[in-house]
Amino acid sequence: MTLFNANERRTIFTLSLIMLLRITGLFMLVPIFALYATQLTNATPFLIGLAIGIYALTQSILQIPFGILSDRFGRRPVIICGLLLFTLGGLVAAATTSIYGVIIGRILQGSGAIGGSITALISDATQETNRTMAMAIYGVAIGVAFVIAILIGPLLTHFLSLSGFFLLAAVFGMIGVLLFATLVPKPQTATQTTHQPSDIKQIFSLVKNSQFMRLNCGIFVLQNLLVATFVALPITLINCDHWQRDNLWQIYVPTIIPAMLLAFAVIAYIEKKRLIKSCFLGSLLSLIIAESILWLLPSNLALILLAIIMFFTAFVILEALLPALVSGVVPSNLKGTALGGFYCCQFLGAFFGGLIGGFFSQHSVSVIYQLCVLMALFWLAISRKIIFAK
Repeated sequence: MTLFNANERRTIFTLSLIMLLRITGLFMLVPIFALYATQLTNATPFLIGLAIGIYALTQSILQIPFGILSDRFGRRPVIICGLLLFTLGGLVAAATTSIYGVIIGRILQGSGAIGGSITALISDATQETNRTMAMAIYGVAIGVAFVIAILIGPLLTHFLSLSGFFLLAAVFGMIGVLLFATLVPKPQTATQTTHQPSDIKQIFSLVKNSQFMRLNCGIFVLQNLLVATFVALPITLINCDHWQRDNLWQIYVPTIIPAMLLAFAVIAYIEKKRLIKSCFLGSLLSLIIAESILWLLPSNLALILLAIIMFFTAFVILEALLPALVSGVVPSNLKGTALGGFYCCQFLGAFFGGLIGGFFSQHSVSVIYQLCVLMALFWLAISRKIIFAK
């Protein structure tokens, strides 16, 4: 792996920190929102669920428009606009005592759909030989943010009201704006100035790009697997060894952190040896094995721990490889648009993974794991036709 130069390091680590703050601000509410939301006027179980999930829906709808705008007008103004919308959403939700106001705030938070634009900027700013590792660092920042949010959310209930959580998210958004404006250098690439913006015909050509569509299908399945599995996993752990919900972090942290470190080591090795295809398909097989263990051996704690490590290692590797592969199969002036579509599929995958997990967890979690195995096998079948660069 080639070492990052100074501008690459500043770009990658600043954007990763910005996304870490943004995701933490969003998800630290998840473990406790249902408890707080009952105090809001007009709150019903349906509206509480809508307030939580509306963010992912608006993210998926607006990823492509934000990607197109970043191709036409540059990454920087689009990203700053997205962070300001996220901040505004936090302020609106903090100022209300109604569930409808919170829903509007969450819509505004989600309308700053800058995942594709940020990933495109990382791609713009890094050399091809460093791109997969750059995406891995960014992907791990998102994973770390999720873990931090789940851990600190319940702890902060001793100090913050519901409005306080939304205000803290708004503060994170403003910190993100300041970090971006002061620390992220402008990459010297044509994609930032976009003298030849994409037209409608070029945009529709992406739909005919079979490589691009297979990669979109892949991120949809990957996010499905992540969310559905982590809906089912707490139930499996509680049934397996009588773990309490408040103590599940004692399982997640010692398994997820080693998985992240292992994923980094694997990515560094495959970049050096250019073993992208072998690593990609091997990671898919790891997902299938992990889901099979959870399905067939749900009472063996040691094997469950192994399955979590296998799953998350493969997840981080694939989360890094997929956007890097997308960047390599689309024209440079369509990169933001393509990655917007890619992240649209990602959020839709998370949305449907939640539906699958929530519906079947009421009946049998083993069905969730069975469906995950089938989805991963389908992904493996279509991935055989992906052309990997040597």
